[in-house]
Parts: sequence; C-alpha cells; structure tokens
Amino acid sequence: MRPSPRRLWRLISAHGDPLTKPELLTAGLQLHARHATLDSLLVRIGSEQQRYLVLTGCSGCAQERCEPGCRVELLRRLLGRHAPHLRLQIVPGGLAPRPYRWAALASPGSSALLPMDLLQPWPEARLLVSWRPGRRDSAVIVALLLLVGADGPDPRWALRELGWRPWALPHRLLLRWGGIAVPPPLPVGRPGGPPPTLFLADRCGEFAPSTDGQADLNHVRNQDDQALAAWLQGLIAVPHPPTGGSPDLSPSPWPVGPGRLGPAALGRLLEQLLTEPSFQSERRGQSGLSKGRLTGLKQLGLSEADARTLMVWFDRAGILAQPEVGQNPWRAPRPFALTDREAIAAQLHATPLPSTEEVRAASGGTA
Repeated sequence: MRPSPRRLWRLISAHGDPLTKPELLTAGLQLHARHATLDSLLVRIGSEQQRYLVLTGCSGCAQERCEPGCRVELLRRLLGRHAPHLRLQIVPGGLAPRPYRWAALASPGSSALLPMDLLQPWPEARLLVSWRPGRRDSAVIVALLLLVGADGPDPRWALRELGWRPWALPHRLLLRWGGIAVPPPLPVGRPGGPPPTLFLADRCGEFAPSTDGQADLNHVRNQDDQALAAWLQGLIAVPHPPTGGSPDLSPSPWPVGPGRLGPAALGRLLEQLLTEPSFQSERRGQSGLSKGRLTGLKQLGLSEADARTLMVWFDRAGILAQPEVGQNPWRAPRPFALTDREAIAAQLHATPLPSTEEVRAASGGTA
C-alpha cells in the first residue's frame, strides 16, 4: 500500500439511533490505536463545536478508492458497525487559522480524565488528543494539545485539575500552530490515559477548573523534554500563515493536486493559468496550456511529472478544449473549455487524480 500524508476528516453526524453499545466502539478505536495513530480533534467557535479526525490512510483516500488494508477504510467499517449515523468527510483545505492566545501540551498522569465538555470554559478553543502505537503490541501512547483564546482560564491549570501533566508553549509558536491546516504528530506522550474517543457527547455536566495557583511543571522526564525541544525546533521552521481567514468549519473549494500542490496552491495555480498573458495568441493553435508551458512557469513545487499529471487530470475533467486534429494533446497548447472557477473546482473534485501508471498510459510514455 502506497503511503499517504496525514489528512483531516470531519465527523458528520446524521439523524439516527444513538450508540447502543458504546463500549464496542471504544474497543474498536483502542484496537485501531494499537496499529495506527488516531488523532481526535474538537474545535469550538462560540456556541458551535465541530469534530474531526486526523488520519494517515492510503493514496486513494481522497478519491474514496482506498487500497486493501487502508486504516481509514477500516475505521469507516468500524463506524458502520457501531456508529452507523456517523460518516467521515475529507476536508481538503484543512483548518483555517484562528487567533489563539494560550496553549498547553500535555501527557497523561496515572488518573487523567477527558470529559466531553472540557472546552466549556473557553469560547474559542481547539483540543487535539492523540493515541498512537507504543513499542509493545498492547501499549498505546497518549498526548494532548489544548489551544484557547484570550477569554477563559489558563489551560495548564485546567489540565492539571484533570490529572494531565502540561507544558506551556511560547506565544510565537502559538501563532504558527494556530495556522497549521493539518496538525502534525505530537512529540510527547505516555502509555495509559483515557481510551480513544470521538467527542460525541455535547455535554457531560459542568467542568470548573481550579485557579488557585500555577501548576508545578518540574515533574516531566528528561526524555520528554528532549522530544519536545526537537519538535519545537521543527515547528519554528514552519512558515507563518496569515492570521485572517474564514472560520475553521469552511473547507477549501479546491481539491488536492499532484505532488506538493495542496488545495490553496492549486487554486493559486489555476488563477494564474486562466490569466497568464503568454498563453494568449491570435495565431491558430498557439493559445492555451501545454505540459511545457506549465513547467516553464516555475510554479513552486511543480515538477515535470506534476505537469504531466495536471494535463491528464485537466483533460479527463473536461476543463480543456479538445486538441485540434493531428495535434499531440499533451504538447500542443489547449485553451480552457471552462473559465468559471466554481465549475472548474467542481469538475476537478468529481475527477480522481490519475496515478503515475495512468499518466504514462495516457501520454503513451512520451509526454
């Protein structure tokens, strides 16, 4: 099975029967976490809460054509058996930036709790809890990251009250973390802690964190400190995203492209291609897009292989005009058959990204 990057999935809840045997769903999630990382994400904006999962599946996940053994597909089957009112929906653009003020990274203590209304004290918050395989078959490593806005208590005190062992993150790293579309793996954690959850309950009573003093953070082990330091160094290198943007609940209108072309980058590329002056000509057969012209734009992260894939993808999606008689469809310029951005995005979403073998077959191995 070919590897795939971590992707963000939204948990969609339809009207249906509640969980009749939640212990079976929990047992299935625990089994999943023994073999693959399961990151459960809860986002609160005002009175609204949204639930997500961050999962690593296969290269066919985005087109819902999972390969045999794909962890995302196995999780879908688990939900189908024990939570049929839930389904997974991919969020191509990931999470939008949010203005967080405080953050705490934590590992579980011996009696750590994870109430479903943990975010109740903050009107603006993001909670990520990660379960990943340990070194032993039965071990599951648990870690937590809590980001909150300016209103509400210090998140470290809240987590300490619930039996977690927190670290505070510097404010400059908060700005970077709050803008990462798909959260990267958490660097610390310990075995034990609460079992995996999907944050299905809206309320489980009220949670009132203690504010009688700052937690003592000197109990963490040296190995956790070293892992955290290395993780923070990597996070510092992440480009700083803009602080504005739409709410987290709004996915990008564009799909994921080939190579390093994420939804936002694909949208910028299409906008450039539609308005590129050098692609316009009064000479017959000289206006439009070709593989050579694509690579000549020097678009960031766009290789020659990516250009071949884009040409085949655009052709299959029907957004390019048909080549003239006798012309090579991949080397001769072809104008866009569609210019409406929403229509182009819809056609690309409906057309699976071609594989390397399909691109080679379509171009006759010569493109």
